[in-house]
Amino acid sequence: MPITHKEIIESELEIGVWEITETEAELTDGLVLSPEALMRLSKRKSEVHRKGYLAIRQLLKSFEIEPQMHQYDAQGAPYLTDGKYLSITHTKNVAAVVLSPIPVGIDLEHYQEKIMKIAPRFLHQKETTEIARLSDIKFLTQIWTAKEALYKVYKTSGIQFNTELLIEPFESDSKKGEGLIFHNEKQWKYELDFRYFSTYCLTVARPKKKKPMKLSVELTLTPLKDDYIPTIKAFIKSIRNTDFTVLENPLSTQLYGEYDQVMNFLIPKIKTVFEKEDAVILQLKLVKGDRSKYEPDF
Repeated sequence: MPITHKEIIESELEIGVWEITETEAELTDGLVLSPEALMRLSKRKSEVHRKGYLAIRQLLKSFEIEPQMHQYDAQGAPYLTDGKYLSITHTKNVAAVVLSPIPVGIDLEHYQEKIMKIAPRFLHQKETTEIARLSDIKFLTQIWTAKEALYKVYKTSGIQFNTELLIEPFESDSKKGEGLIFHNEKQWKYELDFRYFSTYCLTVARPKKKKPMKLSVELTLTPLKDDYIPTIKAFIKSIRNTDFTVLENPLSTQLYGEYDQVMNFLIPKIKTVFEKEDAVILQLKLVKGDRSKYEPDF
């Protein structure tokens, strides 16, 4: 069976799933395997593992990843030479990959009763508060894949699944979740994407995006010359044509937006007017946050 699921979760974050029904010969068809790739394949003594390896290669081919771009680091983790991040997973008759512009991890697992026996080894104390779910095979399997995906994206050996990895509560069949890693007295947050299939589930983990910092800027330009008005007007006009919120009054001009975008926009504008004028003062006030809708409450 060819690819059974392909999805763009977000811009440039793509997953592909392959349910393996082919023979080894059929999975090799159309692949270009380097001597190193053939060596890695030969080291896999199990037919299941060889098929998983070949299915991963077929998935990468479907994403137009050239064979030489897929490499392995000193720890055996896969990576791409074009700068994109890659994570792979396969179990029994299913293989999956995820491609991303940021660090990412993926894991999939079949639903099996034995997960209940090993659950105490990977469940955090806070994940055991809902007693009814501790016998829910699908819930436990999703937790397991989420922690495996976190482990892959964090890339630090020795992490304890039951104390240093925590999956925040999520509803059954939810497509989104959040994972936490506690390590070296620090905490990291990760976004989780859950996907469910008839006999297995998978999780993709990636660093949680920080909310953009908002900025409020007040500018007052004072050219030190008699004919100062044209310079002030030209400067104000140069910052009007933007997607930022711009407010004007007789004393100053105010600009509101995301910190990096506002600063990257203003710096060249300020440089231009300073280069043109022999003597000029710019009074600049910066306030963290968006104060564009401020109204006094007194």
